[in-house]
Amino acid sequence: MSSLPVIETLDVFLSERRLLKMVLHRVDEEPRVLPKPACCRVFCQNRGTEAVRIIGAKWIIQSRVSKTKQVIENDQVFNTRPLMQGARVLAFSTRFKLDRPGALSLTLLVRDEAGRLYQSRTATIKLR
Repeated sequence: MSSLPVIETLDVFLSERRLLKMVLHRVDEEPRVLPKPACCRVFCQNRGTEAVRIIGAKWIIQSRVSKTKQVIENDQVFNTRPLMQGARVLAFSTRFKLDRPGALSLTLLVRDEAGRLYQSRTATIKLR
C-alpha cells in the first residue's frame, strides 16, 4: 500500500471509546480484572465530489509494554466494500486486544470512479 498516491479528499479520524473494566469471579474465588479491549471509532469523510470505494484496510497495532507490532491487512471493511459518495461521512466501531499503553494506526485503500487506486493518510491514536 505504501507505493500508492495519497487521496487528498479523504480524511480518516480515530477516536477511543472508553469501556469499563470487567470484573469476573465465581463465588468461591477472588475477583480478577480482565484487560480492557481497545475500542475505536473510525470516521471517514469524503470531501471530494466524486465517489470512492473503500476496498481495503491496513491496521497496525503496537504495544509499548510488550514491544510488539502486529499488522492486519483486509481486502474489505467489515465484510463489505462501502461506496462513499462525495461530501459524505462513514463511521464504524472496532475492537482490538491490545496491551496498554499502545497505539492503533489505520490506512485505507480506495478506488475512484475511474478505477485508480489510492491510499488514505494514516490515522493514528495512542491508547493509555
